[in-house]
Amino acid sequence: MTKGKKIFIWAVAVVLLAVIATAIILSVVSTEFYNPVIKDVRHVIIWSNGEQVGVGTHTNPDYQTGANGELTQGNKIYNKIMELHNNSVKESVLTNLLGGGYGYEATVTETETAISSITKSDAVVIEFVCANYETLMFNGEEYTDTDDDVVKFNKMYLAVYNTENLSETTLYFVNTDADKNDSNVQIKFLAKQSELYNYILGL
Repeated sequence: MTKGKKIFIWAVAVVLLAVIATAIILSVVSTEFYNPVIKDVRHVIIWSNGEQVGVGTHTNPDYQTGANGELTQGNKIYNKIMELHNNSVKESVLTNLLGGGYGYEATVTETETAISSITKSDAVVIEFVCANYETLMFNGEEYTDTDDDVVKFNKMYLAVYNTENLSETTLYFVNTDADKNDSNVQIKFLAKQSELYNYILGL
């Protein structure tokens, strides 16, 4: 074998190793997509097929814990729901590149929607009850509606689907004082919700 062929073979091997190493790194390293669910949630109420199937409570002692400080079943449900939702907006860099997730942008829509039409449907829905009234933030700024009013809310309703890949879902914002349990503002974003969906079906 000539010296030139040996150099060529070594060069090809180095390139292949570099490609494989890059693919492995990209498949391990994850990125987080836009997550519109705020952190200051006191309770979660889970709806499936039009019925309430579970209630979860924040582990903050001011809300609900066992007599000796141990976690109650409600605490465990809350922790699991929040964990699985937060994981649903994470995906490996490689999967995002192949699936085109990086080209997607979360959007705000303003459509009057009766929450009863969501929770009483055959869908799986999580109701997030906030500790306080919150101001809707979008892309780091206060969101104002078409009437130029700042949007306040104290509940959020998340549609949950059996999706193994990143797919569009909707978060509905509700101000129970002003909107009478209707949602006038929603955010559409990407999530892969199959684990969350299956956990809820098992409650």
